[in-house]
Amino acid sequence: QHPDWVLPGYLKETPLDTPIDFSGPAARKWLRDRFRPIARSGVRYFWTDFNGAPTEGKLSDPHMVKKFENARAGMGAIRNAVGRRSLIGTYTSPIHCFVGQVDRVRVSLDMGGFGNWDYLRKVAGYIAGAYFYHGRLWMNDPDPVFVDATNNPQYLEEAKMRVALGVCAGSFVCMGEDFRKYSPERERLLTLAMPSY
Repeated sequence: QHPDWVLPGYLKETPLDTPIDFSGPAARKWLRDRFRPIARSGVRYFWTDFNGAPTEGKLSDPHMVKKFENARAGMGAIRNAVGRRSLIGTYTSPIHCFVGQVDRVRVSLDMGGFGNWDYLRKVAGYIAGAYFYHGRLWMNDPDPVFVDATNNPQYLEEAKMRVALGVCAGSFVCMGEDFRKYSPERERLLTLAMPSY
């Protein structure tokens, strides 16, 4: 309905990258109007993704800084709609521009599939580099802990590493697999990342 609100972003190769120019008040009102009824229904946890901001084109408000103020304007509209008592999580870079607006941030790449140690090493590096944010700016989100619901023996050591990463992130632990398929060994492994209570 508003193609003039959509500007090119940094993930041009994906259909998900259609960042909206939230520097204009009409776009912010549109976003608030999407979130407000959900919040009024009693929902208190909001997870947002692909919150990238336009990196090219002309913003509606030329005084706003691209990739920063424009992104904050959009997240500010969400915060305004859901209120301070709600929790907002975000999964997309740039993360620093959302300081003071969000409660939970994915601080790394998604964990990805099993069998790629180089990728997992990158994930571990990002989580380690962002450790100091936790409890100061927001709750760090390391991505769900996976212990391999296929119970493949060749992935056992990697599953242990993933549990350690989830715990060392210093935050909550969530699951992303069908736990009904876990062998007793994998189930026990996952419990090592869970609170003792």
